[in-house]
Amino acid sequence: MLDCGTVREELSAYIDNELPSAERREIEQHLQVCMGCFKEYMQLQATSAIMRSLREIEPPPGFNDRVKERLRQEEKRGMWQRIARKPWHSLGAAAAALLLVIGAWSWFLDGGLARFPGTLSGPPAVADKEAGLSREAAEV
Repeated sequence: MLDCGTVREELSAYIDNELPSAERREIEQHLQVCMGCFKEYMQLQATSAIMRSLREIEPPPGFNDRVKERLRQEEKRGMWQRIARKPWHSLGAAAAALLLVIGAWSWFLDGGLARFPGTLSGPPAVADKEAGLSREAAEV
């Protein structure tokens, strides 16, 4: 017996009579015992019936020629014209990231944290304790 996932994947082909008879029978058996798949089958069948009832609409005269011409024009456009038509959000974000990297790099090359002497010496308690130990060693 087929599982629900397989049946639901094949429902459209089942409705359109595109399946071999053995597979059709398996789907029919599943639809008799599975209410969820049967409901989906009924909805898909109703949608299919509505789609078949719609009449086909012809495009206006010259439509195909206009589309082909527009495609040819698009192919002829240069790289810069295509870039100019794109949204600039991603380019702005890339420029901001580049400026941030350049700024951080120049700050690092200019000394970075070494320009702030209090930040590299550690907590004051540790520095005071080490100073006291070195005084005691000098007195001995």
